[in-house]
Amino acid sequence: MDDRTSKDMGAERMIYKFWMVYVEGKLPPAIQYFMKDEAILESSRLTRTTGKPSYVLEVVSKCSMPEPELVFETEFGIMPTVDQESHNG
Repeated sequence: MDDRTSKDMGAERMIYKFWMVYVEGKLPPAIQYFMKDEAILESSRLTRTTGKPSYVLEVVSKCSMPEPELVFETEFGIMPTVDQESHNG
C-alpha cells in the first residue's frame, strides 16, 4: 500500500497518510512525516537524544467540517453570494 494515501473503509474519499513522533513527557508532535521509515528514524534519534520513550503515531482517520454557507439578508430579502451567482450562471 502507498504510504501517502489510504482509502477510508472503502469510501471514495481519500485521507492523506502521515506519521508523527511523540516523545513521552514532551510537547505534542508538530512535524508530519510522509514516509513511515522517516518517522521511525526520527523516533530512534529522539529516543537516543532524550533518553525517553518515543512513539510513531499514524493517521487512521480524519474529521473535518464543511465551510459554512454565507447568507446575506437585506431588507429586500436574501441576496445570493458571489459563489452562488457564479454557480448559477
